[in-house]
Amino acid sequence: MLDLATGVSRDERSSWEEAVAAEADRGGRILLLGGSRGEEGWRPRAILAFADTLRDGVREALDVARDAGIQTIIVTGDHLATARAVAREAGLGADRIILGSELASWDDERLEREVERLHGVARAVPEDKLRLVVAARRIGKTVAVTGDGVNDAPALQRADVAVSMGSGTAVAKGASDLVLGDDSFTTLLFAVRDGRRIVANVQKGLVFLVSTHVALLGFVLAATLAGYSQPLLPIQILWLELFIDLSTSVAFEREPEEPDSMRRPPRPRDRPLLPASLLARIAAAGSFSALAALAVLAWHPGGFEHARWVAFTALVVGQAVRAYSNRSLEQPLSRLRPNGFLALACVIVVLVQALIPAIGPLADAFRATSLSLTDWLLAGAIAIAPALVAEIARRLRGGPWIA
Repeated sequence: MLDLATGVSRDERSSWEEAVAAEADRGGRILLLGGSRGEEGWRPRAILAFADTLRDGVREALDVARDAGIQTIIVTGDHLATARAVAREAGLGADRIILGSELASWDDERLEREVERLHGVARAVPEDKLRLVVAARRIGKTVAVTGDGVNDAPALQRADVAVSMGSGTAVAKGASDLVLGDDSFTTLLFAVRDGRRIVANVQKGLVFLVSTHVALLGFVLAATLAGYSQPLLPIQILWLELFIDLSTSVAFEREPEEPDSMRRPPRPRDRPLLPASLLARIAAAGSFSALAALAVLAWHPGGFEHARWVAFTALVVGQAVRAYSNRSLEQPLSRLRPNGFLALACVIVVLVQALIPAIGPLADAFRATSLSLTDWLLAGAIAIAPALVAEIARRLRGGPWIA
């Protein structure tokens, strides 16, 4: 920068460099002004330092991102010392911030090795940002890029998630998937948080759907193979399906964020929502309910109609318990915020199940019989047993456990 100056003594040059370094170390964006008087030639005359302070909440948001396993890399055209000062103020590491010229000297293999350890690139050009995106994606990372200028468009287009600023150029916005109206990194982290909640709730809904149908269809199949011609009536199956559909489409949508959702690493790109290990536990929990209901049907002393109603009641209560117990696959219920809507839905379905035998037309349609206290205890034990095992396992071992 000062090489353009002529007739500058070594001491004067050193003074200008010290002034530039001091302003850059304070996080200022530096502009050196030069001028020429007559035949004197161009000489540095003044330094302009622009203060671009961090917005409120950015440091906290970056702490959340770090806890969530999200690596943040600063890519800027500013002075190296300015980039380091901003990184320190933001709470990011500043020891692995390099110059764009150094990055340009790395081949693709070295860049792939180094990208996971980088904190930032100073004096960067658009090609540097693009190379970082391509290298990170090649090693299996999911990459989000933020930008606001025309020069950011190539990197935005190659990113998995492209985010432009609301105050940015039309070109940047056109290359982006999302536009931040308030230009705030904090807002971006809110989106990440809500995205994780949505994915978790979709997974819980799928777990509930599959496990309840394993229990329902498993009971029907096993009972049919055992010689029972009509283990469940169509209207009984319809009642079960009505509760299942309402729970998955409405109740799980309202499920709040789990306590540690932003302290988990990002999901691997190739991991399915229902991996084989989770499907095995779903099958085990659903099979227990199906076989327990079959045992009631086979050995209850009250006759086939009554035994079928007890077994059906065990399945209905089991669905309600399963819906509330599987609000988290890893956290015990005591750590979760209440979901009043889902709790109310579960209570209502059990109350309706208890009232059906007392309402003549419904009792006839469902072939319902009155249940004794012993029957209710039996149905409750079958319903609660998988949830109790899952709750104990979540407390002692962690990991996904299905009720």
